[in-house]
Amino acid sequence: MRCTSPPPPDSHREYALRVAAAGKPCCVEKPLAPAYADGRAIVEAFAQKNVPLFVAYYRRSLPRFTRVKQWLDEGEIGAIRHVNWLLAKPPSDTDLAGDPIWRTDPAVAPGGYFDDLASHGLDLFTFLLGDMETVHGISLNQQGRYGAKDAFTACWQHVGGVTGAGSWNFGSGTSLDRVELLGSAGVYHLLGVCGSAATP
Repeated sequence: MRCTSPPPPDSHREYALRVAAAGKPCCVEKPLAPAYADGRAIVEAFAQKNVPLFVAYYRRSLPRFTRVKQWLDEGEIGAIRHVNWLLAKPPSDTDLAGDPIWRTDPAVAPGGYFDDLASHGLDLFTFLLGDMETVHGISLNQQGRYGAKDAFTACWQHVGGVTGAGSWNFGSGTSLDRVELLGSAGVYHLLGVCGSAATP
């Protein structure tokens, strides 16, 4: 039997710990939790019970991204040096109207749309390039339209030395979702984590 945990992020810890206590496998909606401590508590609870825990990151199984993984593994653009991601979206009609939703409520999702959208791409990068061992970033609320943060920038290093950088802004005047994978012998351009396949 599989249990799922699809509610908003602030409730993931409570429900996941109940499932772990019952000794059941669980697939938690992404992100695992809005805070690192909550995520660790969930992982440790399932490890103690020796019960499977999954997080609903499916991008790594999509054919366009498994193809990119194959190309990288085959060295199509040489040794990977760096990944860069720019994601920008204008405020939605709901944001402009000031209507409250859980995705922009800092008590539920302090990272706002970042928690909901960027986590997919960051998981994809760990699938393609390995775990991240060092991460630095800043986050803030530039628009003041809601309580959650809406602007983020970060840099990181993957195990093995690949570097990464990203910028995510949810109050821009245009939509962009662009990823570049730089290699020692070429570059892949992706139309983001939701876009089409990469091109060398």
